[in-house]
Amino acid sequence: MKFASLNNLPLASRGAASGLAGESLTTGIVLDLTRYMNSITIAADGLTVTAGPGAVLDDVNNALAKFGRKIGPDPSSSNRATIGGCLANNATGAHWLKYGYFSRHVKRVQAVLADGSIVIFANDTDKNSSSLSQKLHDLLQDFREVIKAAQPRTKRTRAGYNIADVVHDGRLDLASFIAGSEGTLAIYTEITLAS
Repeated sequence: MKFASLNNLPLASRGAASGLAGESLTTGIVLDLTRYMNSITIAADGLTVTAGPGAVLDDVNNALAKFGRKIGPDPSSSNRATIGGCLANNATGAHWLKYGYFSRHVKRVQAVLADGSIVIFANDTDKNSSSLSQKLHDLLQDFREVIKAAQPRTKRTRAGYNIADVVHDGRLDLASFIAGSEGTLAIYTEITLAS
């Protein structure tokens, strides 16, 4: 990330490249996350799973099966779609009315910003926990009426960043915020989901 930033090179992360919009295409550096960033760690109670962005969704769900649990969103490409790709696209599936989008299940994301710094995006973060969270909180609060008025009336939407419900009671759902950002805000390195 630092090298790409210093040399003004485009960079795209890649999971299975099963997206239909060419999200992982670039004239610059492609980071293939499937080979080395595919770990799967399940909490002892099976309620959360932490996976590398290159872990395949079906592999994660097969590991969760012994707990009688799964990650709900079920895109048709789940046998090859990666957790990072599902989060980047804010994936859903045929049962979206029941399970919703990936943003509903993500709890914490470790990521790398364009300058190479490593950050944690977690839900229910205090607005004063960092300068980044304070700035985002203030920006979203200043424009809350505009954001509210611009939201589509349907529950299923792919309209821009996931900003409508990020702020609540002086806290931010930062992990949910970056869902659907398609790699434009950060490169995911570790993702924790509720099963």
